Amino acid sequence: MSDQSPKPAGASVISREEAAQSIATALKDHTHFIATVPPGMAGDAAELLEGLPGFVMMLDQGMDTVLTTSSAAIVAATDGLAARQSAAVALVPKTVGTTAISECFGQEIPDDGSQDILNLSDDGDVAFPTLFIDAVDLVDPLGAAQMRGQGRPIS
Repeated sequence: MSDQSPKPAGASVISREEAAQSIATALKDHTHFIATVPPGMAGDAAELLEGLPGFVMMLDQGMDTVLTTSSAAIVAATDGLAARQSAAVALVPKTVGTTAISECFGQEIPDDGSQDILNLSDDGDVAFPTLFIDAVDLVDPLGAAQMRGQGRPIS
């Protein structure tokens, strides 16, 4: 008799370079929706995304390591224990479809694949997680420089 109960989602600690490379690959290959999440919103974003297959959130505290998880409970616990709330980057495989991601965030995402990146904000200001800018720098250094100049990098 096999156990069919759901398994709790875990977490992994990876190097900042590995996290940036994963995001850069998703940017270059257009395989994922990528959500940038400012501090204070990671827990809410993780709750919205938690049921989507393949979703992973990378929590950025500006350190040499990054916590990756697909568990909203782990995101909430981490933000509760850390000295400051994490900025985050969430990756969701495009196989979930635009309807699912649109419903999660209450934003209309075009079906034509023209929008990979969602910038979440609670006050309308653009604030890019430093981890995301590091990833953009690997595929588009000029774009990363412009992001550093336009928004307020956060980690």
